[in-house]
Amino acid sequence: MKQCLTLHFAKYFTKHIALTDDENNPALELSMPRQMRAGPARLMVLSIVLMLCAAGPSLRAQALQPDLNKLSDDTIITLDELVVSSERDPADENYDSTGMGGPDAELEEAPFADELTASESRHPEEFDVEITNELELASGASPVDLVTAVNRVNLRGFPTPRLRNGFSQTGIPEIINVNHTQLIQGPIISVTGRAAPGGIQNYITGRPLGRSRVMLYAMGNSVNVRDVRFDESTPIIQKKLWQRVAAGWRQTKGPMSFAHIRTRYLNAQLTYKHSRSTSIMFSVDYLELDGNPSSGIPEYREKLLGKIVGPYLPLATFNAFGPNASVDKQLLSTTLQVETRLTRRVSMRANLFAYDRRTTDDRYTTGQYIIEDDRYSNQRYTGKFGGTRYPRRIEQPMRALIGSVEATARLLAGRTDSKVTLRVEHTHSSYKRIDRRVRSANSLPADVRIFDPYAPNYYRPEFSEEAYDYFVTNRREAADYTSIALSDRTAFWRGKLVATAGGRIDVMSIDIHDRRPNAAQENVHSNVTKFTWHGGANYVVRPGRLLFFAGISKAVEPSTRVDARTGDLQGNESTFGYEAGLKGMFFDKRLGATLLLFQYYNQNISRGNPLYNDPVDDADHTQPQLLSAVEERFTGGSLDLKATLARGFTITSRIAYIDPITTKSPDFPGEVDRVVTRMPKTTIGVTARYTFQKSAPKLLAGLSTSVTLTHVSDFVAHYGNYAREYLDYPSNTLVSLSISRTWLFGDKKRPMRHTLSASVRNLFDRDQLNTLHRIGQQRALTLSYRFLW
Repeated sequence: MKQCLTLHFAKYFTKHIALTDDENNPALELSMPRQMRAGPARLMVLSIVLMLCAAGPSLRAQALQPDLNKLSDDTIITLDELVVSSERDPADENYDSTGMGGPDAELEEAPFADELTASESRHPEEFDVEITNELELASGASPVDLVTAVNRVNLRGFPTPRLRNGFSQTGIPEIINVNHTQLIQGPIISVTGRAAPGGIQNYITGRPLGRSRVMLYAMGNSVNVRDVRFDESTPIIQKKLWQRVAAGWRQTKGPMSFAHIRTRYLNAQLTYKHSRSTSIMFSVDYLELDGNPSSGIPEYREKLLGKIVGPYLPLATFNAFGPNASVDKQLLSTTLQVETRLTRRVSMRANLFAYDRRTTDDRYTTGQYIIEDDRYSNQRYTGKFGGTRYPRRIEQPMRALIGSVEATARLLAGRTDSKVTLRVEHTHSSYKRIDRRVRSANSLPADVRIFDPYAPNYYRPEFSEEAYDYFVTNRREAADYTSIALSDRTAFWRGKLVATAGGRIDVMSIDIHDRRPNAAQENVHSNVTKFTWHGGANYVVRPGRLLFFAGISKAVEPSTRVDARTGDLQGNESTFGYEAGLKGMFFDKRLGATLLLFQYYNQNISRGNPLYNDPVDDADHTQPQLLSAVEERFTGGSLDLKATLARGFTITSRIAYIDPITTKSPDFPGEVDRVVTRMPKTTIGVTARYTFQKSAPKLLAGLSTSVTLTHVSDFVAHYGNYAREYLDYPSNTLVSLSISRTWLFGDKKRPMRHTLSASVRNLFDRDQLNTLHRIGQQRALTLSYRFLW
């Protein structure tokens, strides 16, 4: 009878609501964008209602689950209710009783998680920060491109999906107000029911805690970086309403002349616990950045008609943009997030996210330094930058709105414990890219057009639409991304085996309007549908001691890319791969180890055209921005170790090896079957830390010291081709030393913590300029103070 009623209700819903025309349903007309009314929105509502209808009648149960191995076929099995909030010891600094800790709590929820998977660290190790910095420098992206967050083409690796509090950030270039990051990879795949080759980065944002907390932080170092932060979380109504306010300021100067960046941010969150099962959070995050980031060390050619050789070290500290260039960026995001338990077995998370970005970039076209002009008899470019130098103005406003709903049902099928998750997300974004310059070079002084770095003229006309009337790019984009994902996590034998499987459909639509006169393609429209999937399993070989895991997945980066010059659409980056490994605790849990082996395949990976915007080879602006799709294969593995050698003495390390091979490269066939450029094969990080215990002498109690070693192997920056000479770099090994001391004052239940820290990066002052062509990476001393109460 219940099944008949459920089916009858589903048919009625489909007929009278899901399939109602817009003009007969004003509510739908008012609440949904036109792109969503035709299908995804109805499917989202229909899917959730059908899940609730199916789960409700069949999953009535009590709270306790008996031993599955002792049950008869007629035994009634009951389920634990779903927990929305993160249940931690209130003394834990990360304890959250507000009900908004779903993503973190999920990593510890039995029987899907166990002692081994729950031990995954929430925060990066010291060597992680160093290696991330090394790989960012190896990518070759200029500081100005990294600041404006517009150039991902130069970055090597996998099209790793990015999440914000468990919800997709499709097409969003920046995520602000990040508290910590979860890496969904290896054994975490089966716990979360999500996977992608290379892992998924889930950025957990700052939010109010379930108690009062005040944090102050100040930092300065010898390479002209200053940082100040404030973070306060307080209850407004005990156990009901909490607030958080955070603010910060950061400034960097140098190392190039005129270079500086200032960043300011303000975050405010309000969490309301409506009931024991429902919490709502409203968040506003604002960030603004201004400054004059450099273009990087200028490159050079020995001959004007010759190939690019590499960075020209005599001009290492020279900022080709001069004092009149600037970048201004403002970001504003607002979020409404709900976490609720609809029934004892069905939970729901929903998110409405609005994003607004304004970026203005004043710079110049910049060529390479020419040692000798072999083209013009008057040696026009000898000792100068090649090509004609134009002032530019780049504007990139962007707006986006993301709606996400995720429903999870906890149920029993046979003698298994399962969680089935349905996730529906839709993103609508509008984006403009306007790149303009002065039309006539003759309107500029001769020493501006032909730039001499030893007698520089940094003049640029004040911006006006009349002065900057030549459009290099003038494009409008409107994009819609809709995804529907269904995944299952099933625990067998009370968690001895946990398996996951799922599928996802992405529907991508983009409309492009090129407003340049005589544009090659004035209007372009594209619709693409992609299906991706994943599977994985964790098997407990020995409870709390050894775990085997494996996963296979296919993923796509649904952010259709457009060539800024030609207007052509590029294929979506996609990747397929599989991984397996072991995670264990040994020697009375004094040693933890995780071994991961993998093989990934990338497809449709765009590469930047090295001649794009080159004043010599692209003087007439005909070169495409992007080159044809590249395919790559990555084979390798990593070993993570954490050992406690004595009380307070720990060593953590990670050794990673990857063999990245280009398997297809139509525009650069010489790269096929060779190592992917700017991808070091080996990275090693080791941190040894000793913390003096309370039993130590009074002067040493609370003192902590650590030594960190990082090693990044040699890599090829460029293979020789029609534009560049061959260029590679040697391996790099750095050692850092840090020491900190914490003092406790006041109430023992809630003491005030004062921490002073000092650290030295690149302890032995290894030369980074002459060996790796990096500036500002010399030995640096950092001092910081942190107050926590």
